[in-house]
Amino acid sequence: MAKPAKPTREQEGEISFSMVKFTMKGSDATLQKGLDSIKAAFEQAGFVVAPSEVHHLRSNAQRQLPPLNGAVQVEVEAEEVEDASEVENASAASTPAPRKPSAPRKVPNYKIMRDLAFDDVTPTLAEFVAEKRPETHLDRYLCVAYWFKHHKDTEDLTVEHFFTAYMHYSWSLPTNAATPIGDLRHQRRQLFIAGTAPATSTISNGGERRVMEMGKAEA
Repeated sequence: MAKPAKPTREQEGEISFSMVKFTMKGSDATLQKGLDSIKAAFEQAGFVVAPSEVHHLRSNAQRQLPPLNGAVQVEVEAEEVEDASEVENASAASTPAPRKPSAPRKVPNYKIMRDLAFDDVTPTLAEFVAEKRPETHLDRYLCVAYWFKHHKDTEDLTVEHFFTAYMHYSWSLPTNAATPIGDLRHQRRQLFIAGTAPATSTISNGGERRVMEMGKAEA
């Protein structure tokens, strides 16, 4: 069995590198004294120290200490100190100002239309609503609009028409008498549409179909 070839003299060898990094913090005089001590320790141990620059790192900028004869390259980091005004500004920005409580919106004072009559035709508005049995303000507004259109020959209705009907029959009012009208005219529903007269609304074909379907399920 052949023996492994012994490495020749030219093939043998070993190289070792050692790198030392020191980090110190302090004033310039303290750092200079420390660097002198490090340099003396290396020279006493028999190491040759190559000349180099010593970098003194400051916050947001760099300053250089004067080159030392035979100094070791040492990185010195100084703690960053934020400007007091910046700290105050950041603290003020991070703390939102307290919001003032919003004042409740004032509900408009709608007037009652004294000349409106609700029992001079058959069915009366009360009878028609009782037949349809609406369960929400939106359905009741639709019933009122349908009754005005087909039994009172009045299509264009203002908020006061609905407000007067509610007050006449002592029905529980919505918070704002105009809100159901806006909901019924919303583009997702379009059960009310704009009337021909300014600030009026009228029931749409879709709204009429909804009224005609009311009360059938309970019959």
